[in-house]
Formats: sequence, structure tokens, C-alpha cells
Amino acid sequence: MSDYAKLMKQAELFLEAADRIATEAADRKAVTEAVGPEPEEGSVVVFKKRFSDSSNATIYVFAAIRIAARWYITQSSQYPAKSPLTWDSLLEFAGLYNDRNEDFLFAASWVGIDSE
Repeated sequence: MSDYAKLMKQAELFLEAADRIATEAADRKAVTEAVGPEPEEGSVVVFKKRFSDSSNATIYVFAAIRIAARWYITQSSQYPAKSPLTWDSLLEFAGLYNDRNEDFLFAASWVGIDSE
């Protein structure tokens, strides 16, 4: 294979990767817009997710609370979430970006939580 052919093949691979990244970014943006803006301090979200693409995989239920601009999530040693998380990281862990999410609910918002 000539140097030109190698360069053309590399360019083709880079373009494919760029297209894939652009598609993933557009998908993430659509999910983020569908969920809405990040809830305020003290808000709680509850979600169900699977850790496998199998339709009969076990569904786990999690809750997360926003404190000091981070999300603290219930978790187990089997499936740790590396809490605290950013809003985007929470959406990713919840499975909203990979179709492993079964439900995502804004459970509650409490007043009087002082994170300062």
C-alpha cells in the first residue's frame, strides 16, 4: 500500500470517528434536553436501571440527592457509582445514554438544605 493510500485510509478512519462522536454528542444533547435542566439543591431523583442489555437482566433501584452542586447516589459494592457525580455523570450512570434505564423520576425537592 502506498503512502498516499495509507494517509487516505487514516483520513477515512478519522472521519468515521468524528461522525460517531458527533452522533453520540447529539444523542446525549437530546437526552439532556428531554430530562430538562439540572434540579436545584436538595432535589432527589429516583431511577431504575439494568447493568446488562439483556431484557431479563435484574433491575436495580437507586436514589440520588443534590448537595453542594454534586449528586450523591445510593449504591452497592457490586455496582458502585463513584459518588459524588456531576449531573451529566448521573444521567450516564442512570443509563439514559445507553438505553439501560427503566425509569427516571424527579422524586422530591426539599427546602432548607444549607450546603455552604
